[in-house]
Amino acid sequence: MADDKKVSDTETNADCGVCDRPVRKIGVLCGLCEGWFHVGCEKLSKDDYEKLTELGDKSHWFCKTCRSKFKGMKKEIQVLREDNKALKNRLEAVEKRMDDLQNDIVRDIKEKVIEEIREDEEQERRKSNLVIYNLPEPEGTNAEEVGDIEEAVCQQLFEQEIKVQEVAVVSVKRLGKPREREVRPRPNANAAEPGVADKPKPRPLLVKLIDAKTKWTILKNCKNLKYTQNDIFKYVSVTPDMTYKQRQEDKRLRDELRRRKGMGETNLYISKGDQAINENGRMVLEMMEENDLIRINDTPMCNGTYAWSRGNQRSAIDLILANREAYNYVQEMFIDEQKELYDLSDHNLIKLKLKLNERKPNFNKDAEEHLPEEN
Repeated sequence: MADDKKVSDTETNADCGVCDRPVRKIGVLCGLCEGWFHVGCEKLSKDDYEKLTELGDKSHWFCKTCRSKFKGMKKEIQVLREDNKALKNRLEAVEKRMDDLQNDIVRDIKEKVIEEIREDEEQERRKSNLVIYNLPEPEGTNAEEVGDIEEAVCQQLFEQEIKVQEVAVVSVKRLGKPREREVRPRPNANAAEPGVADKPKPRPLLVKLIDAKTKWTILKNCKNLKYTQNDIFKYVSVTPDMTYKQRQEDKRLRDELRRRKGMGETNLYISKGDQAINENGRMVLEMMEENDLIRINDTPMCNGTYAWSRGNQRSAIDLILANREAYNYVQEMFIDEQKELYDLSDHNLIKLKLKLNERKPNFNKDAEEHLPEEN
């Protein structure tokens, strides 16, 4: 039998895949399992057999067993196709979502960068400005004359009350629209009698100075306003000209200031819109920065916070500072806030545990060094 034959009308020397008897004549070869089968065992019609014979090598025939396998495989293939289609759809949806997220991230970053640029530009524009509240507005209709009066009043405020000399004022401007007088009824008067027209509350005054250094000098010395004897400046307050973002941060700092004062800390103030510290704290921070020191009070090794207490007042006034080399030897820091170990002062006892290398002294050598010399 030739190997390339798929039908036979002669003896093949092969057993039938159904009856296991030799296929002597009229057999067909399965294209999948490559087994020979009797035409009768496979119930192959005469016409089909003749067609396979005519086609020869171009024909493809499969036995019943392989055909049943094909049916199962066909179902599995259909399931795989459907799963593949579903997976493809999910993949496309994920890719689209990733593209959308990427676009959202790029847009958010772009918007944030633009917002920060605008914020920086706005802060730069306002960096030399002050806003004065509750400063009475001069009466008059001539804008130039009113502006000159405002500048003169500002100079008086800065030089005589705040005690900052030679302040160069670039311009002044009232913020907001002019306010109308508020009319209130006269006390013990008839309803028909006209009321009393009170002066409207002064609008904030925006003052542009020559530089930011002058602005911060004025703000630093505004504490002198509490000693004023001039009724014009009695209720005046001065603040930096802040953006909305700066005002939000300023509110957060003031909330922190109230919280810390409520816990007993004293002499606190907001330094240049940065953080709530007192003067001593500012000097400590500068010294730490200049000398690269670590404040052990702020590390996890410290147990306790307040090193001073008197009545309801508390403060973290006493600090332990160390350079980076000495910091490696620190094991534990304890602040006796409850005064369990020591209660003779308003300062709480601070214990610092260090791990030092032990070195046994050489007493003989020390004794020899201190023996008197022989004459």
